[in-house]
Amino acid sequence: MTTEAATTIQSIDAILQLLKLGGIITVSVYEGHDGGRESKALLSYVKTLPQAKYHVGRYELINQVNNAPYLLLIERLA
Repeated sequence: MTTEAATTIQSIDAILQLLKLGGIITVSVYEGHDGGRESKALLSYVKTLPQAKYHVGRYELINQVNNAPYLLLIERLA
């Protein structure tokens, strides 16, 4: 199953409304297929989250040659 940017962003937004202080959301993102364009939209979205309210991080394996997935982490601060 391949996810779509619009529904993934809607899901993240809904979860953020329920997330308690100090809570963390993780999202595994895989760009190595035709639907991989979704990652650009996801990155654009999470970059707009207010810095005072959320920490947003990206963890990736940089020595992989085959488009390894990366992990987005969103922590609620306020």
